[in-house]
Amino acid sequence: MLRRTQPAATSTHQGVGAQIRSIGAVFGRRELRPLLLLLLLVTLIMALFVTTIGLFLQLRVGAPVAEAGLPPTIFGILNIVFQLALLPRLVRRYGERALIPVGFVALALANLGLFFASSLLTTTALAVFLALGITLLRPSLTALITRVTPPGEVGRVLGVTTSLDSLAEIIAPLLGGALIEVFNPAAPGLLAAAIAAVALLLFGNVRQRIPARATAAVPEGAGACAARVAQIAFRAML
Repeated sequence: MLRRTQPAATSTHQGVGAQIRSIGAVFGRRELRPLLLLLLLVTLIMALFVTTIGLFLQLRVGAPVAEAGLPPTIFGILNIVFQLALLPRLVRRYGERALIPVGFVALALANLGLFFASSLLTTTALAVFLALGITLLRPSLTALITRVTPPGEVGRVLGVTTSLDSLAEIIAPLLGGALIEVFNPAAPGLLAAAIAAVALLLFGNVRQRIPARATAAVPEGAGACAARVAQIAFRAML
């Protein structure tokens, strides 16, 4: 039995080690590092809102448990609708680089608004801004990441983005819950708004180093990618 289990454990350790080395190698590339960091921050902002909004509604607004899931539901539906109907047109007209600052502003407003929200309706309205920001940011950042990545390494880099998403989704509920416990129900939103402001400044520093349009090696931009993903997600919901 020991001879059977030892190779499996060794293989698992090797797999984890290879993944860590892959993440380190990707982050070692100067042109990718800021874009990957921005994508991580975007996912963290989104996860902070989605995982703590139920507690916010119960503690700040006094909403019943049955209504606490309304803002995340509205966010999810609008995210799909915006990606299908809005994003492809905006990308064709303005390009991903122009949409990213608008997305960070929308995220900042959505989360800053939690400090002033006092009803379920107001909180649900903030989910609209969150959906707009995520729609503009995640597909656009992914398109820019693939644009500056050699074609032969796109698969590995996108695998790293998936790992970063998972990391943010693990951190967000722990961080958000601690902020609510120590400060107040709006604290996660204030932190997320501050993160959005820092991310906006970071993107301003690297924007000119990113190609404005897709090359032949990467023919699809954010609009096409997001539309296909949204169509798949929409069919899965039916």
